[in-house]
Amino acid sequence: MTEKTLTIVYISLSGNVQSFVKRLEEYLQNHYQLSSKAINIKDLNHETSPVASPFVAILPTYLEGGNGIDSGDVEILTTPLGDFIAAHDNDKQCFGIIGSGNRNFNE
Repeated sequence: MTEKTLTIVYISLSGNVQSFVKRLEEYLQNHYQLSSKAINIKDLNHETSPVASPFVAILPTYLEGGNGIDSGDVEILTTPLGDFIAAHDNDKQCFGIIGSGNRNFNE
């Protein structure tokens, strides 16, 4: 039987998404004997590489500056992840994108 591996591409600034990914990897291994390979986009310093196997992407919602309602906010995480997915035809291997975040800030 061939061992299956799921690649998880993610970005984590505060460590919350990274913690979730580690728990997800443990869950997949313990309940489904599914190995995983995690790639933290933050560690790549805006470099891209081809992903040869199917993957999912996980990212938080995170704004820097502004108040989250009006102009002045800058999205600092989705751009590098989006660039990674767009490069090298990686989008063809992407099963989906999982967004996380807390919606109880601002109005």
